[in-house]
Amino acid sequence: MDIKALIKSKADNEYIYKNELYEWIALEHPNYSKASYRWAIYNLVHSGLITKIGKNLFIQGHKRKYAYEYVGATHKQIIHYFEKEFPNITAVIYESTILNEWLNHQLARNIVFVEVDKFYSDIIFEKLRNNIQSNILIKPKTDEFTRYAENNTIIIHNLVTQAPTNKHSYEIKLEKLIVDFFSEPSLKMLYSGSELTPMLELIFQQYVIEQKKMFAYAKRRKCDQKIKQYIYQNTNIRLFEDK
Repeated sequence: MDIKALIKSKADNEYIYKNELYEWIALEHPNYSKASYRWAIYNLVHSGLITKIGKNLFIQGHKRKYAYEYVGATHKQIIHYFEKEFPNITAVIYESTILNEWLNHQLARNIVFVEVDKFYSDIIFEKLRNNIQSNILIKPKTDEFTRYAENNTIIIHNLVTQAPTNKHSYEIKLEKLIVDFFSEPSLKMLYSGSELTPMLELIFQQYVIEQKKMFAYAKRRKCDQKIKQYIYQNTNIRLFEDK
């Protein structure tokens, strides 16, 4: 059985470890050097036969890295303001409607979340309030969110340390979003609890999820065990430690 057949013999949600790939490559090319092994794995990834989803870890088939295309007018204003006034501040800016990709019941109300280091949150709140024509709430409690968060409201939160972020954009990373499903009250209020399981399964099915990075952040937010328990009990998602 050649390496392509061995890869395709794996179940869709079954992980392939680098050592396995080395063993399979060696069956076809016993005289390969270490550099040749690396090039062989690179070619398998490049061809779409496998996707790298973590250190020394792959999965059959091609999975995309997450990026969203639609950005609303308020979102664009905030990004442009940050690029002009705060180019060196790390921030995460995203709209709640990105969840519609995975939700059965589509969100009609759009909330724009802005997360920055707690040192800057009050400053950002004042700056945006004076420069963006939109309702703005800073670190709202549940009752405040329910009462005042209308369509296109901007919600400012503290960006938790160790949160996964993009180096070259303000887009939210899926590893962060998944953890926030379990730890951010404002986000959890936007969708029905019954939609969480299919939403998680679709995200893991469609996109590359770096679980080590995700659980490091989850541990920082003290919900890593909660997430693992939920995934084991309610989804068909396999975690690294399943092997």
